[in-house]
Amino acid sequence: MSPVVDAHQHFWTYGTYQTSWMEAPPYAGDSAFQPLRRSFEPGDLAPELQAAGVGYTVAIEAADGLRENEALLSSAHSHDWIAGVVGWVPLAHPAEVERALEACADEPAFVGVRHLVNVEPDPDWILRPDVLNGLQVLAARRLTFDYVGILPRHLEHVPLIAQRVPDLRIVIDHLGKPPIAAGDLEPWGSLLARAAQMPNVFAKLSGLDATPPDQKALVSPPLFLVSVASEFAQGGVGCGDDAIASMSEFSLIAICSAM
Repeated sequence: MSPVVDAHQHFWTYGTYQTSWMEAPPYAGDSAFQPLRRSFEPGDLAPELQAAGVGYTVAIEAADGLRENEALLSSAHSHDWIAGVVGWVPLAHPAEVERALEACADEPAFVGVRHLVNVEPDPDWILRPDVLNGLQVLAARRLTFDYVGILPRHLEHVPLIAQRVPDLRIVIDHLGKPPIAAGDLEPWGSLLARAAQMPNVFAKLSGLDATPPDQKALVSPPLFLVSVASEFAQGGVGCGDDAIASMSEFSLIAICSAM
């Protein structure tokens, strides 16, 4: 049997640059994120992985900065169950992207890059020519790009990126944040289905909803997730628990096994 891999995990020290995004819109003051306002280290996760039968995990950047690469790679060196690291590079500056990636070239655990598109003031930031050039550099090095968006506009851009950088493997984090709590899955559902038609686009079941239990809508996560996952080609959906952010209401492992 193949080992179970948690494809999306964060580590951070609360109150540092790693959690500065919590104090920026739209997260600042959001009580749903209160459980996240503390530090999370590999030592906190190890017993949880063992209890869930998860063999390996992929650590994802929690803040945009080159220091994050060093921190995550250091953790990977110390814990052999961290099989991969998705770090950060300054995508809007392609020459700097090259230098940053060269610094990680001898690190086999460095498998991809993410940028917090969700906190960029410009919802069309990802389509800037300089950013697209930066993504071309990732594609040339066969690195994945984790795409984290929270707006329909963000999800709308995925097929465009996939067309303009066809050799880039794009992973939609958190399934593009379905509006589970709202009870109405459009336009998210249609936009995700459109993105799923691109052969270089994949998705992760992770961090789907941080809404308090008393505000949950009557959408059944397991049922709609299995339906959505069927939009992607075989093997196009990975699973990650995104630490403590969201998945306590049902077994993510069970859902992934069912698919």
